[in-house]
Amino acid sequence: MSGGPGTTWLGLLDGKQSQLRELGCDKSSALDSEGAFRAAFEGICRKYKEKFPTRLLANLLRSYGNIIAFASAAGGAAQPASPNALAALVWGASFATIEVISI
Repeated sequence: MSGGPGTTWLGLLDGKQSQLRELGCDKSSALDSEGAFRAAFEGICRKYKEKFPTRLLANLLRSYGNIIAFASAAGGAAQPASPNALAALVWGASFATIEVISI
């Protein structure tokens, strides 16, 4: 369906991923799952010698359950071929935020 909601949805996601790259958050656009986010988060914690990364991550992920469920449902409804695209954007943008505030 040319020009339909799916096309707009994909354009939005591509635009947001491009914005992350333009801001210098290249790694963030590759974080597309909880596992990838977790590994990157633990890496940044090691870099800054955080003593309790597991506790920080647990607190953060506790709030993400509903957010990711919503993003996955919205992404699936808007673009069935790529239901995890919005959730992947949430993971990537979240890490970009953490990365920026830890500088």
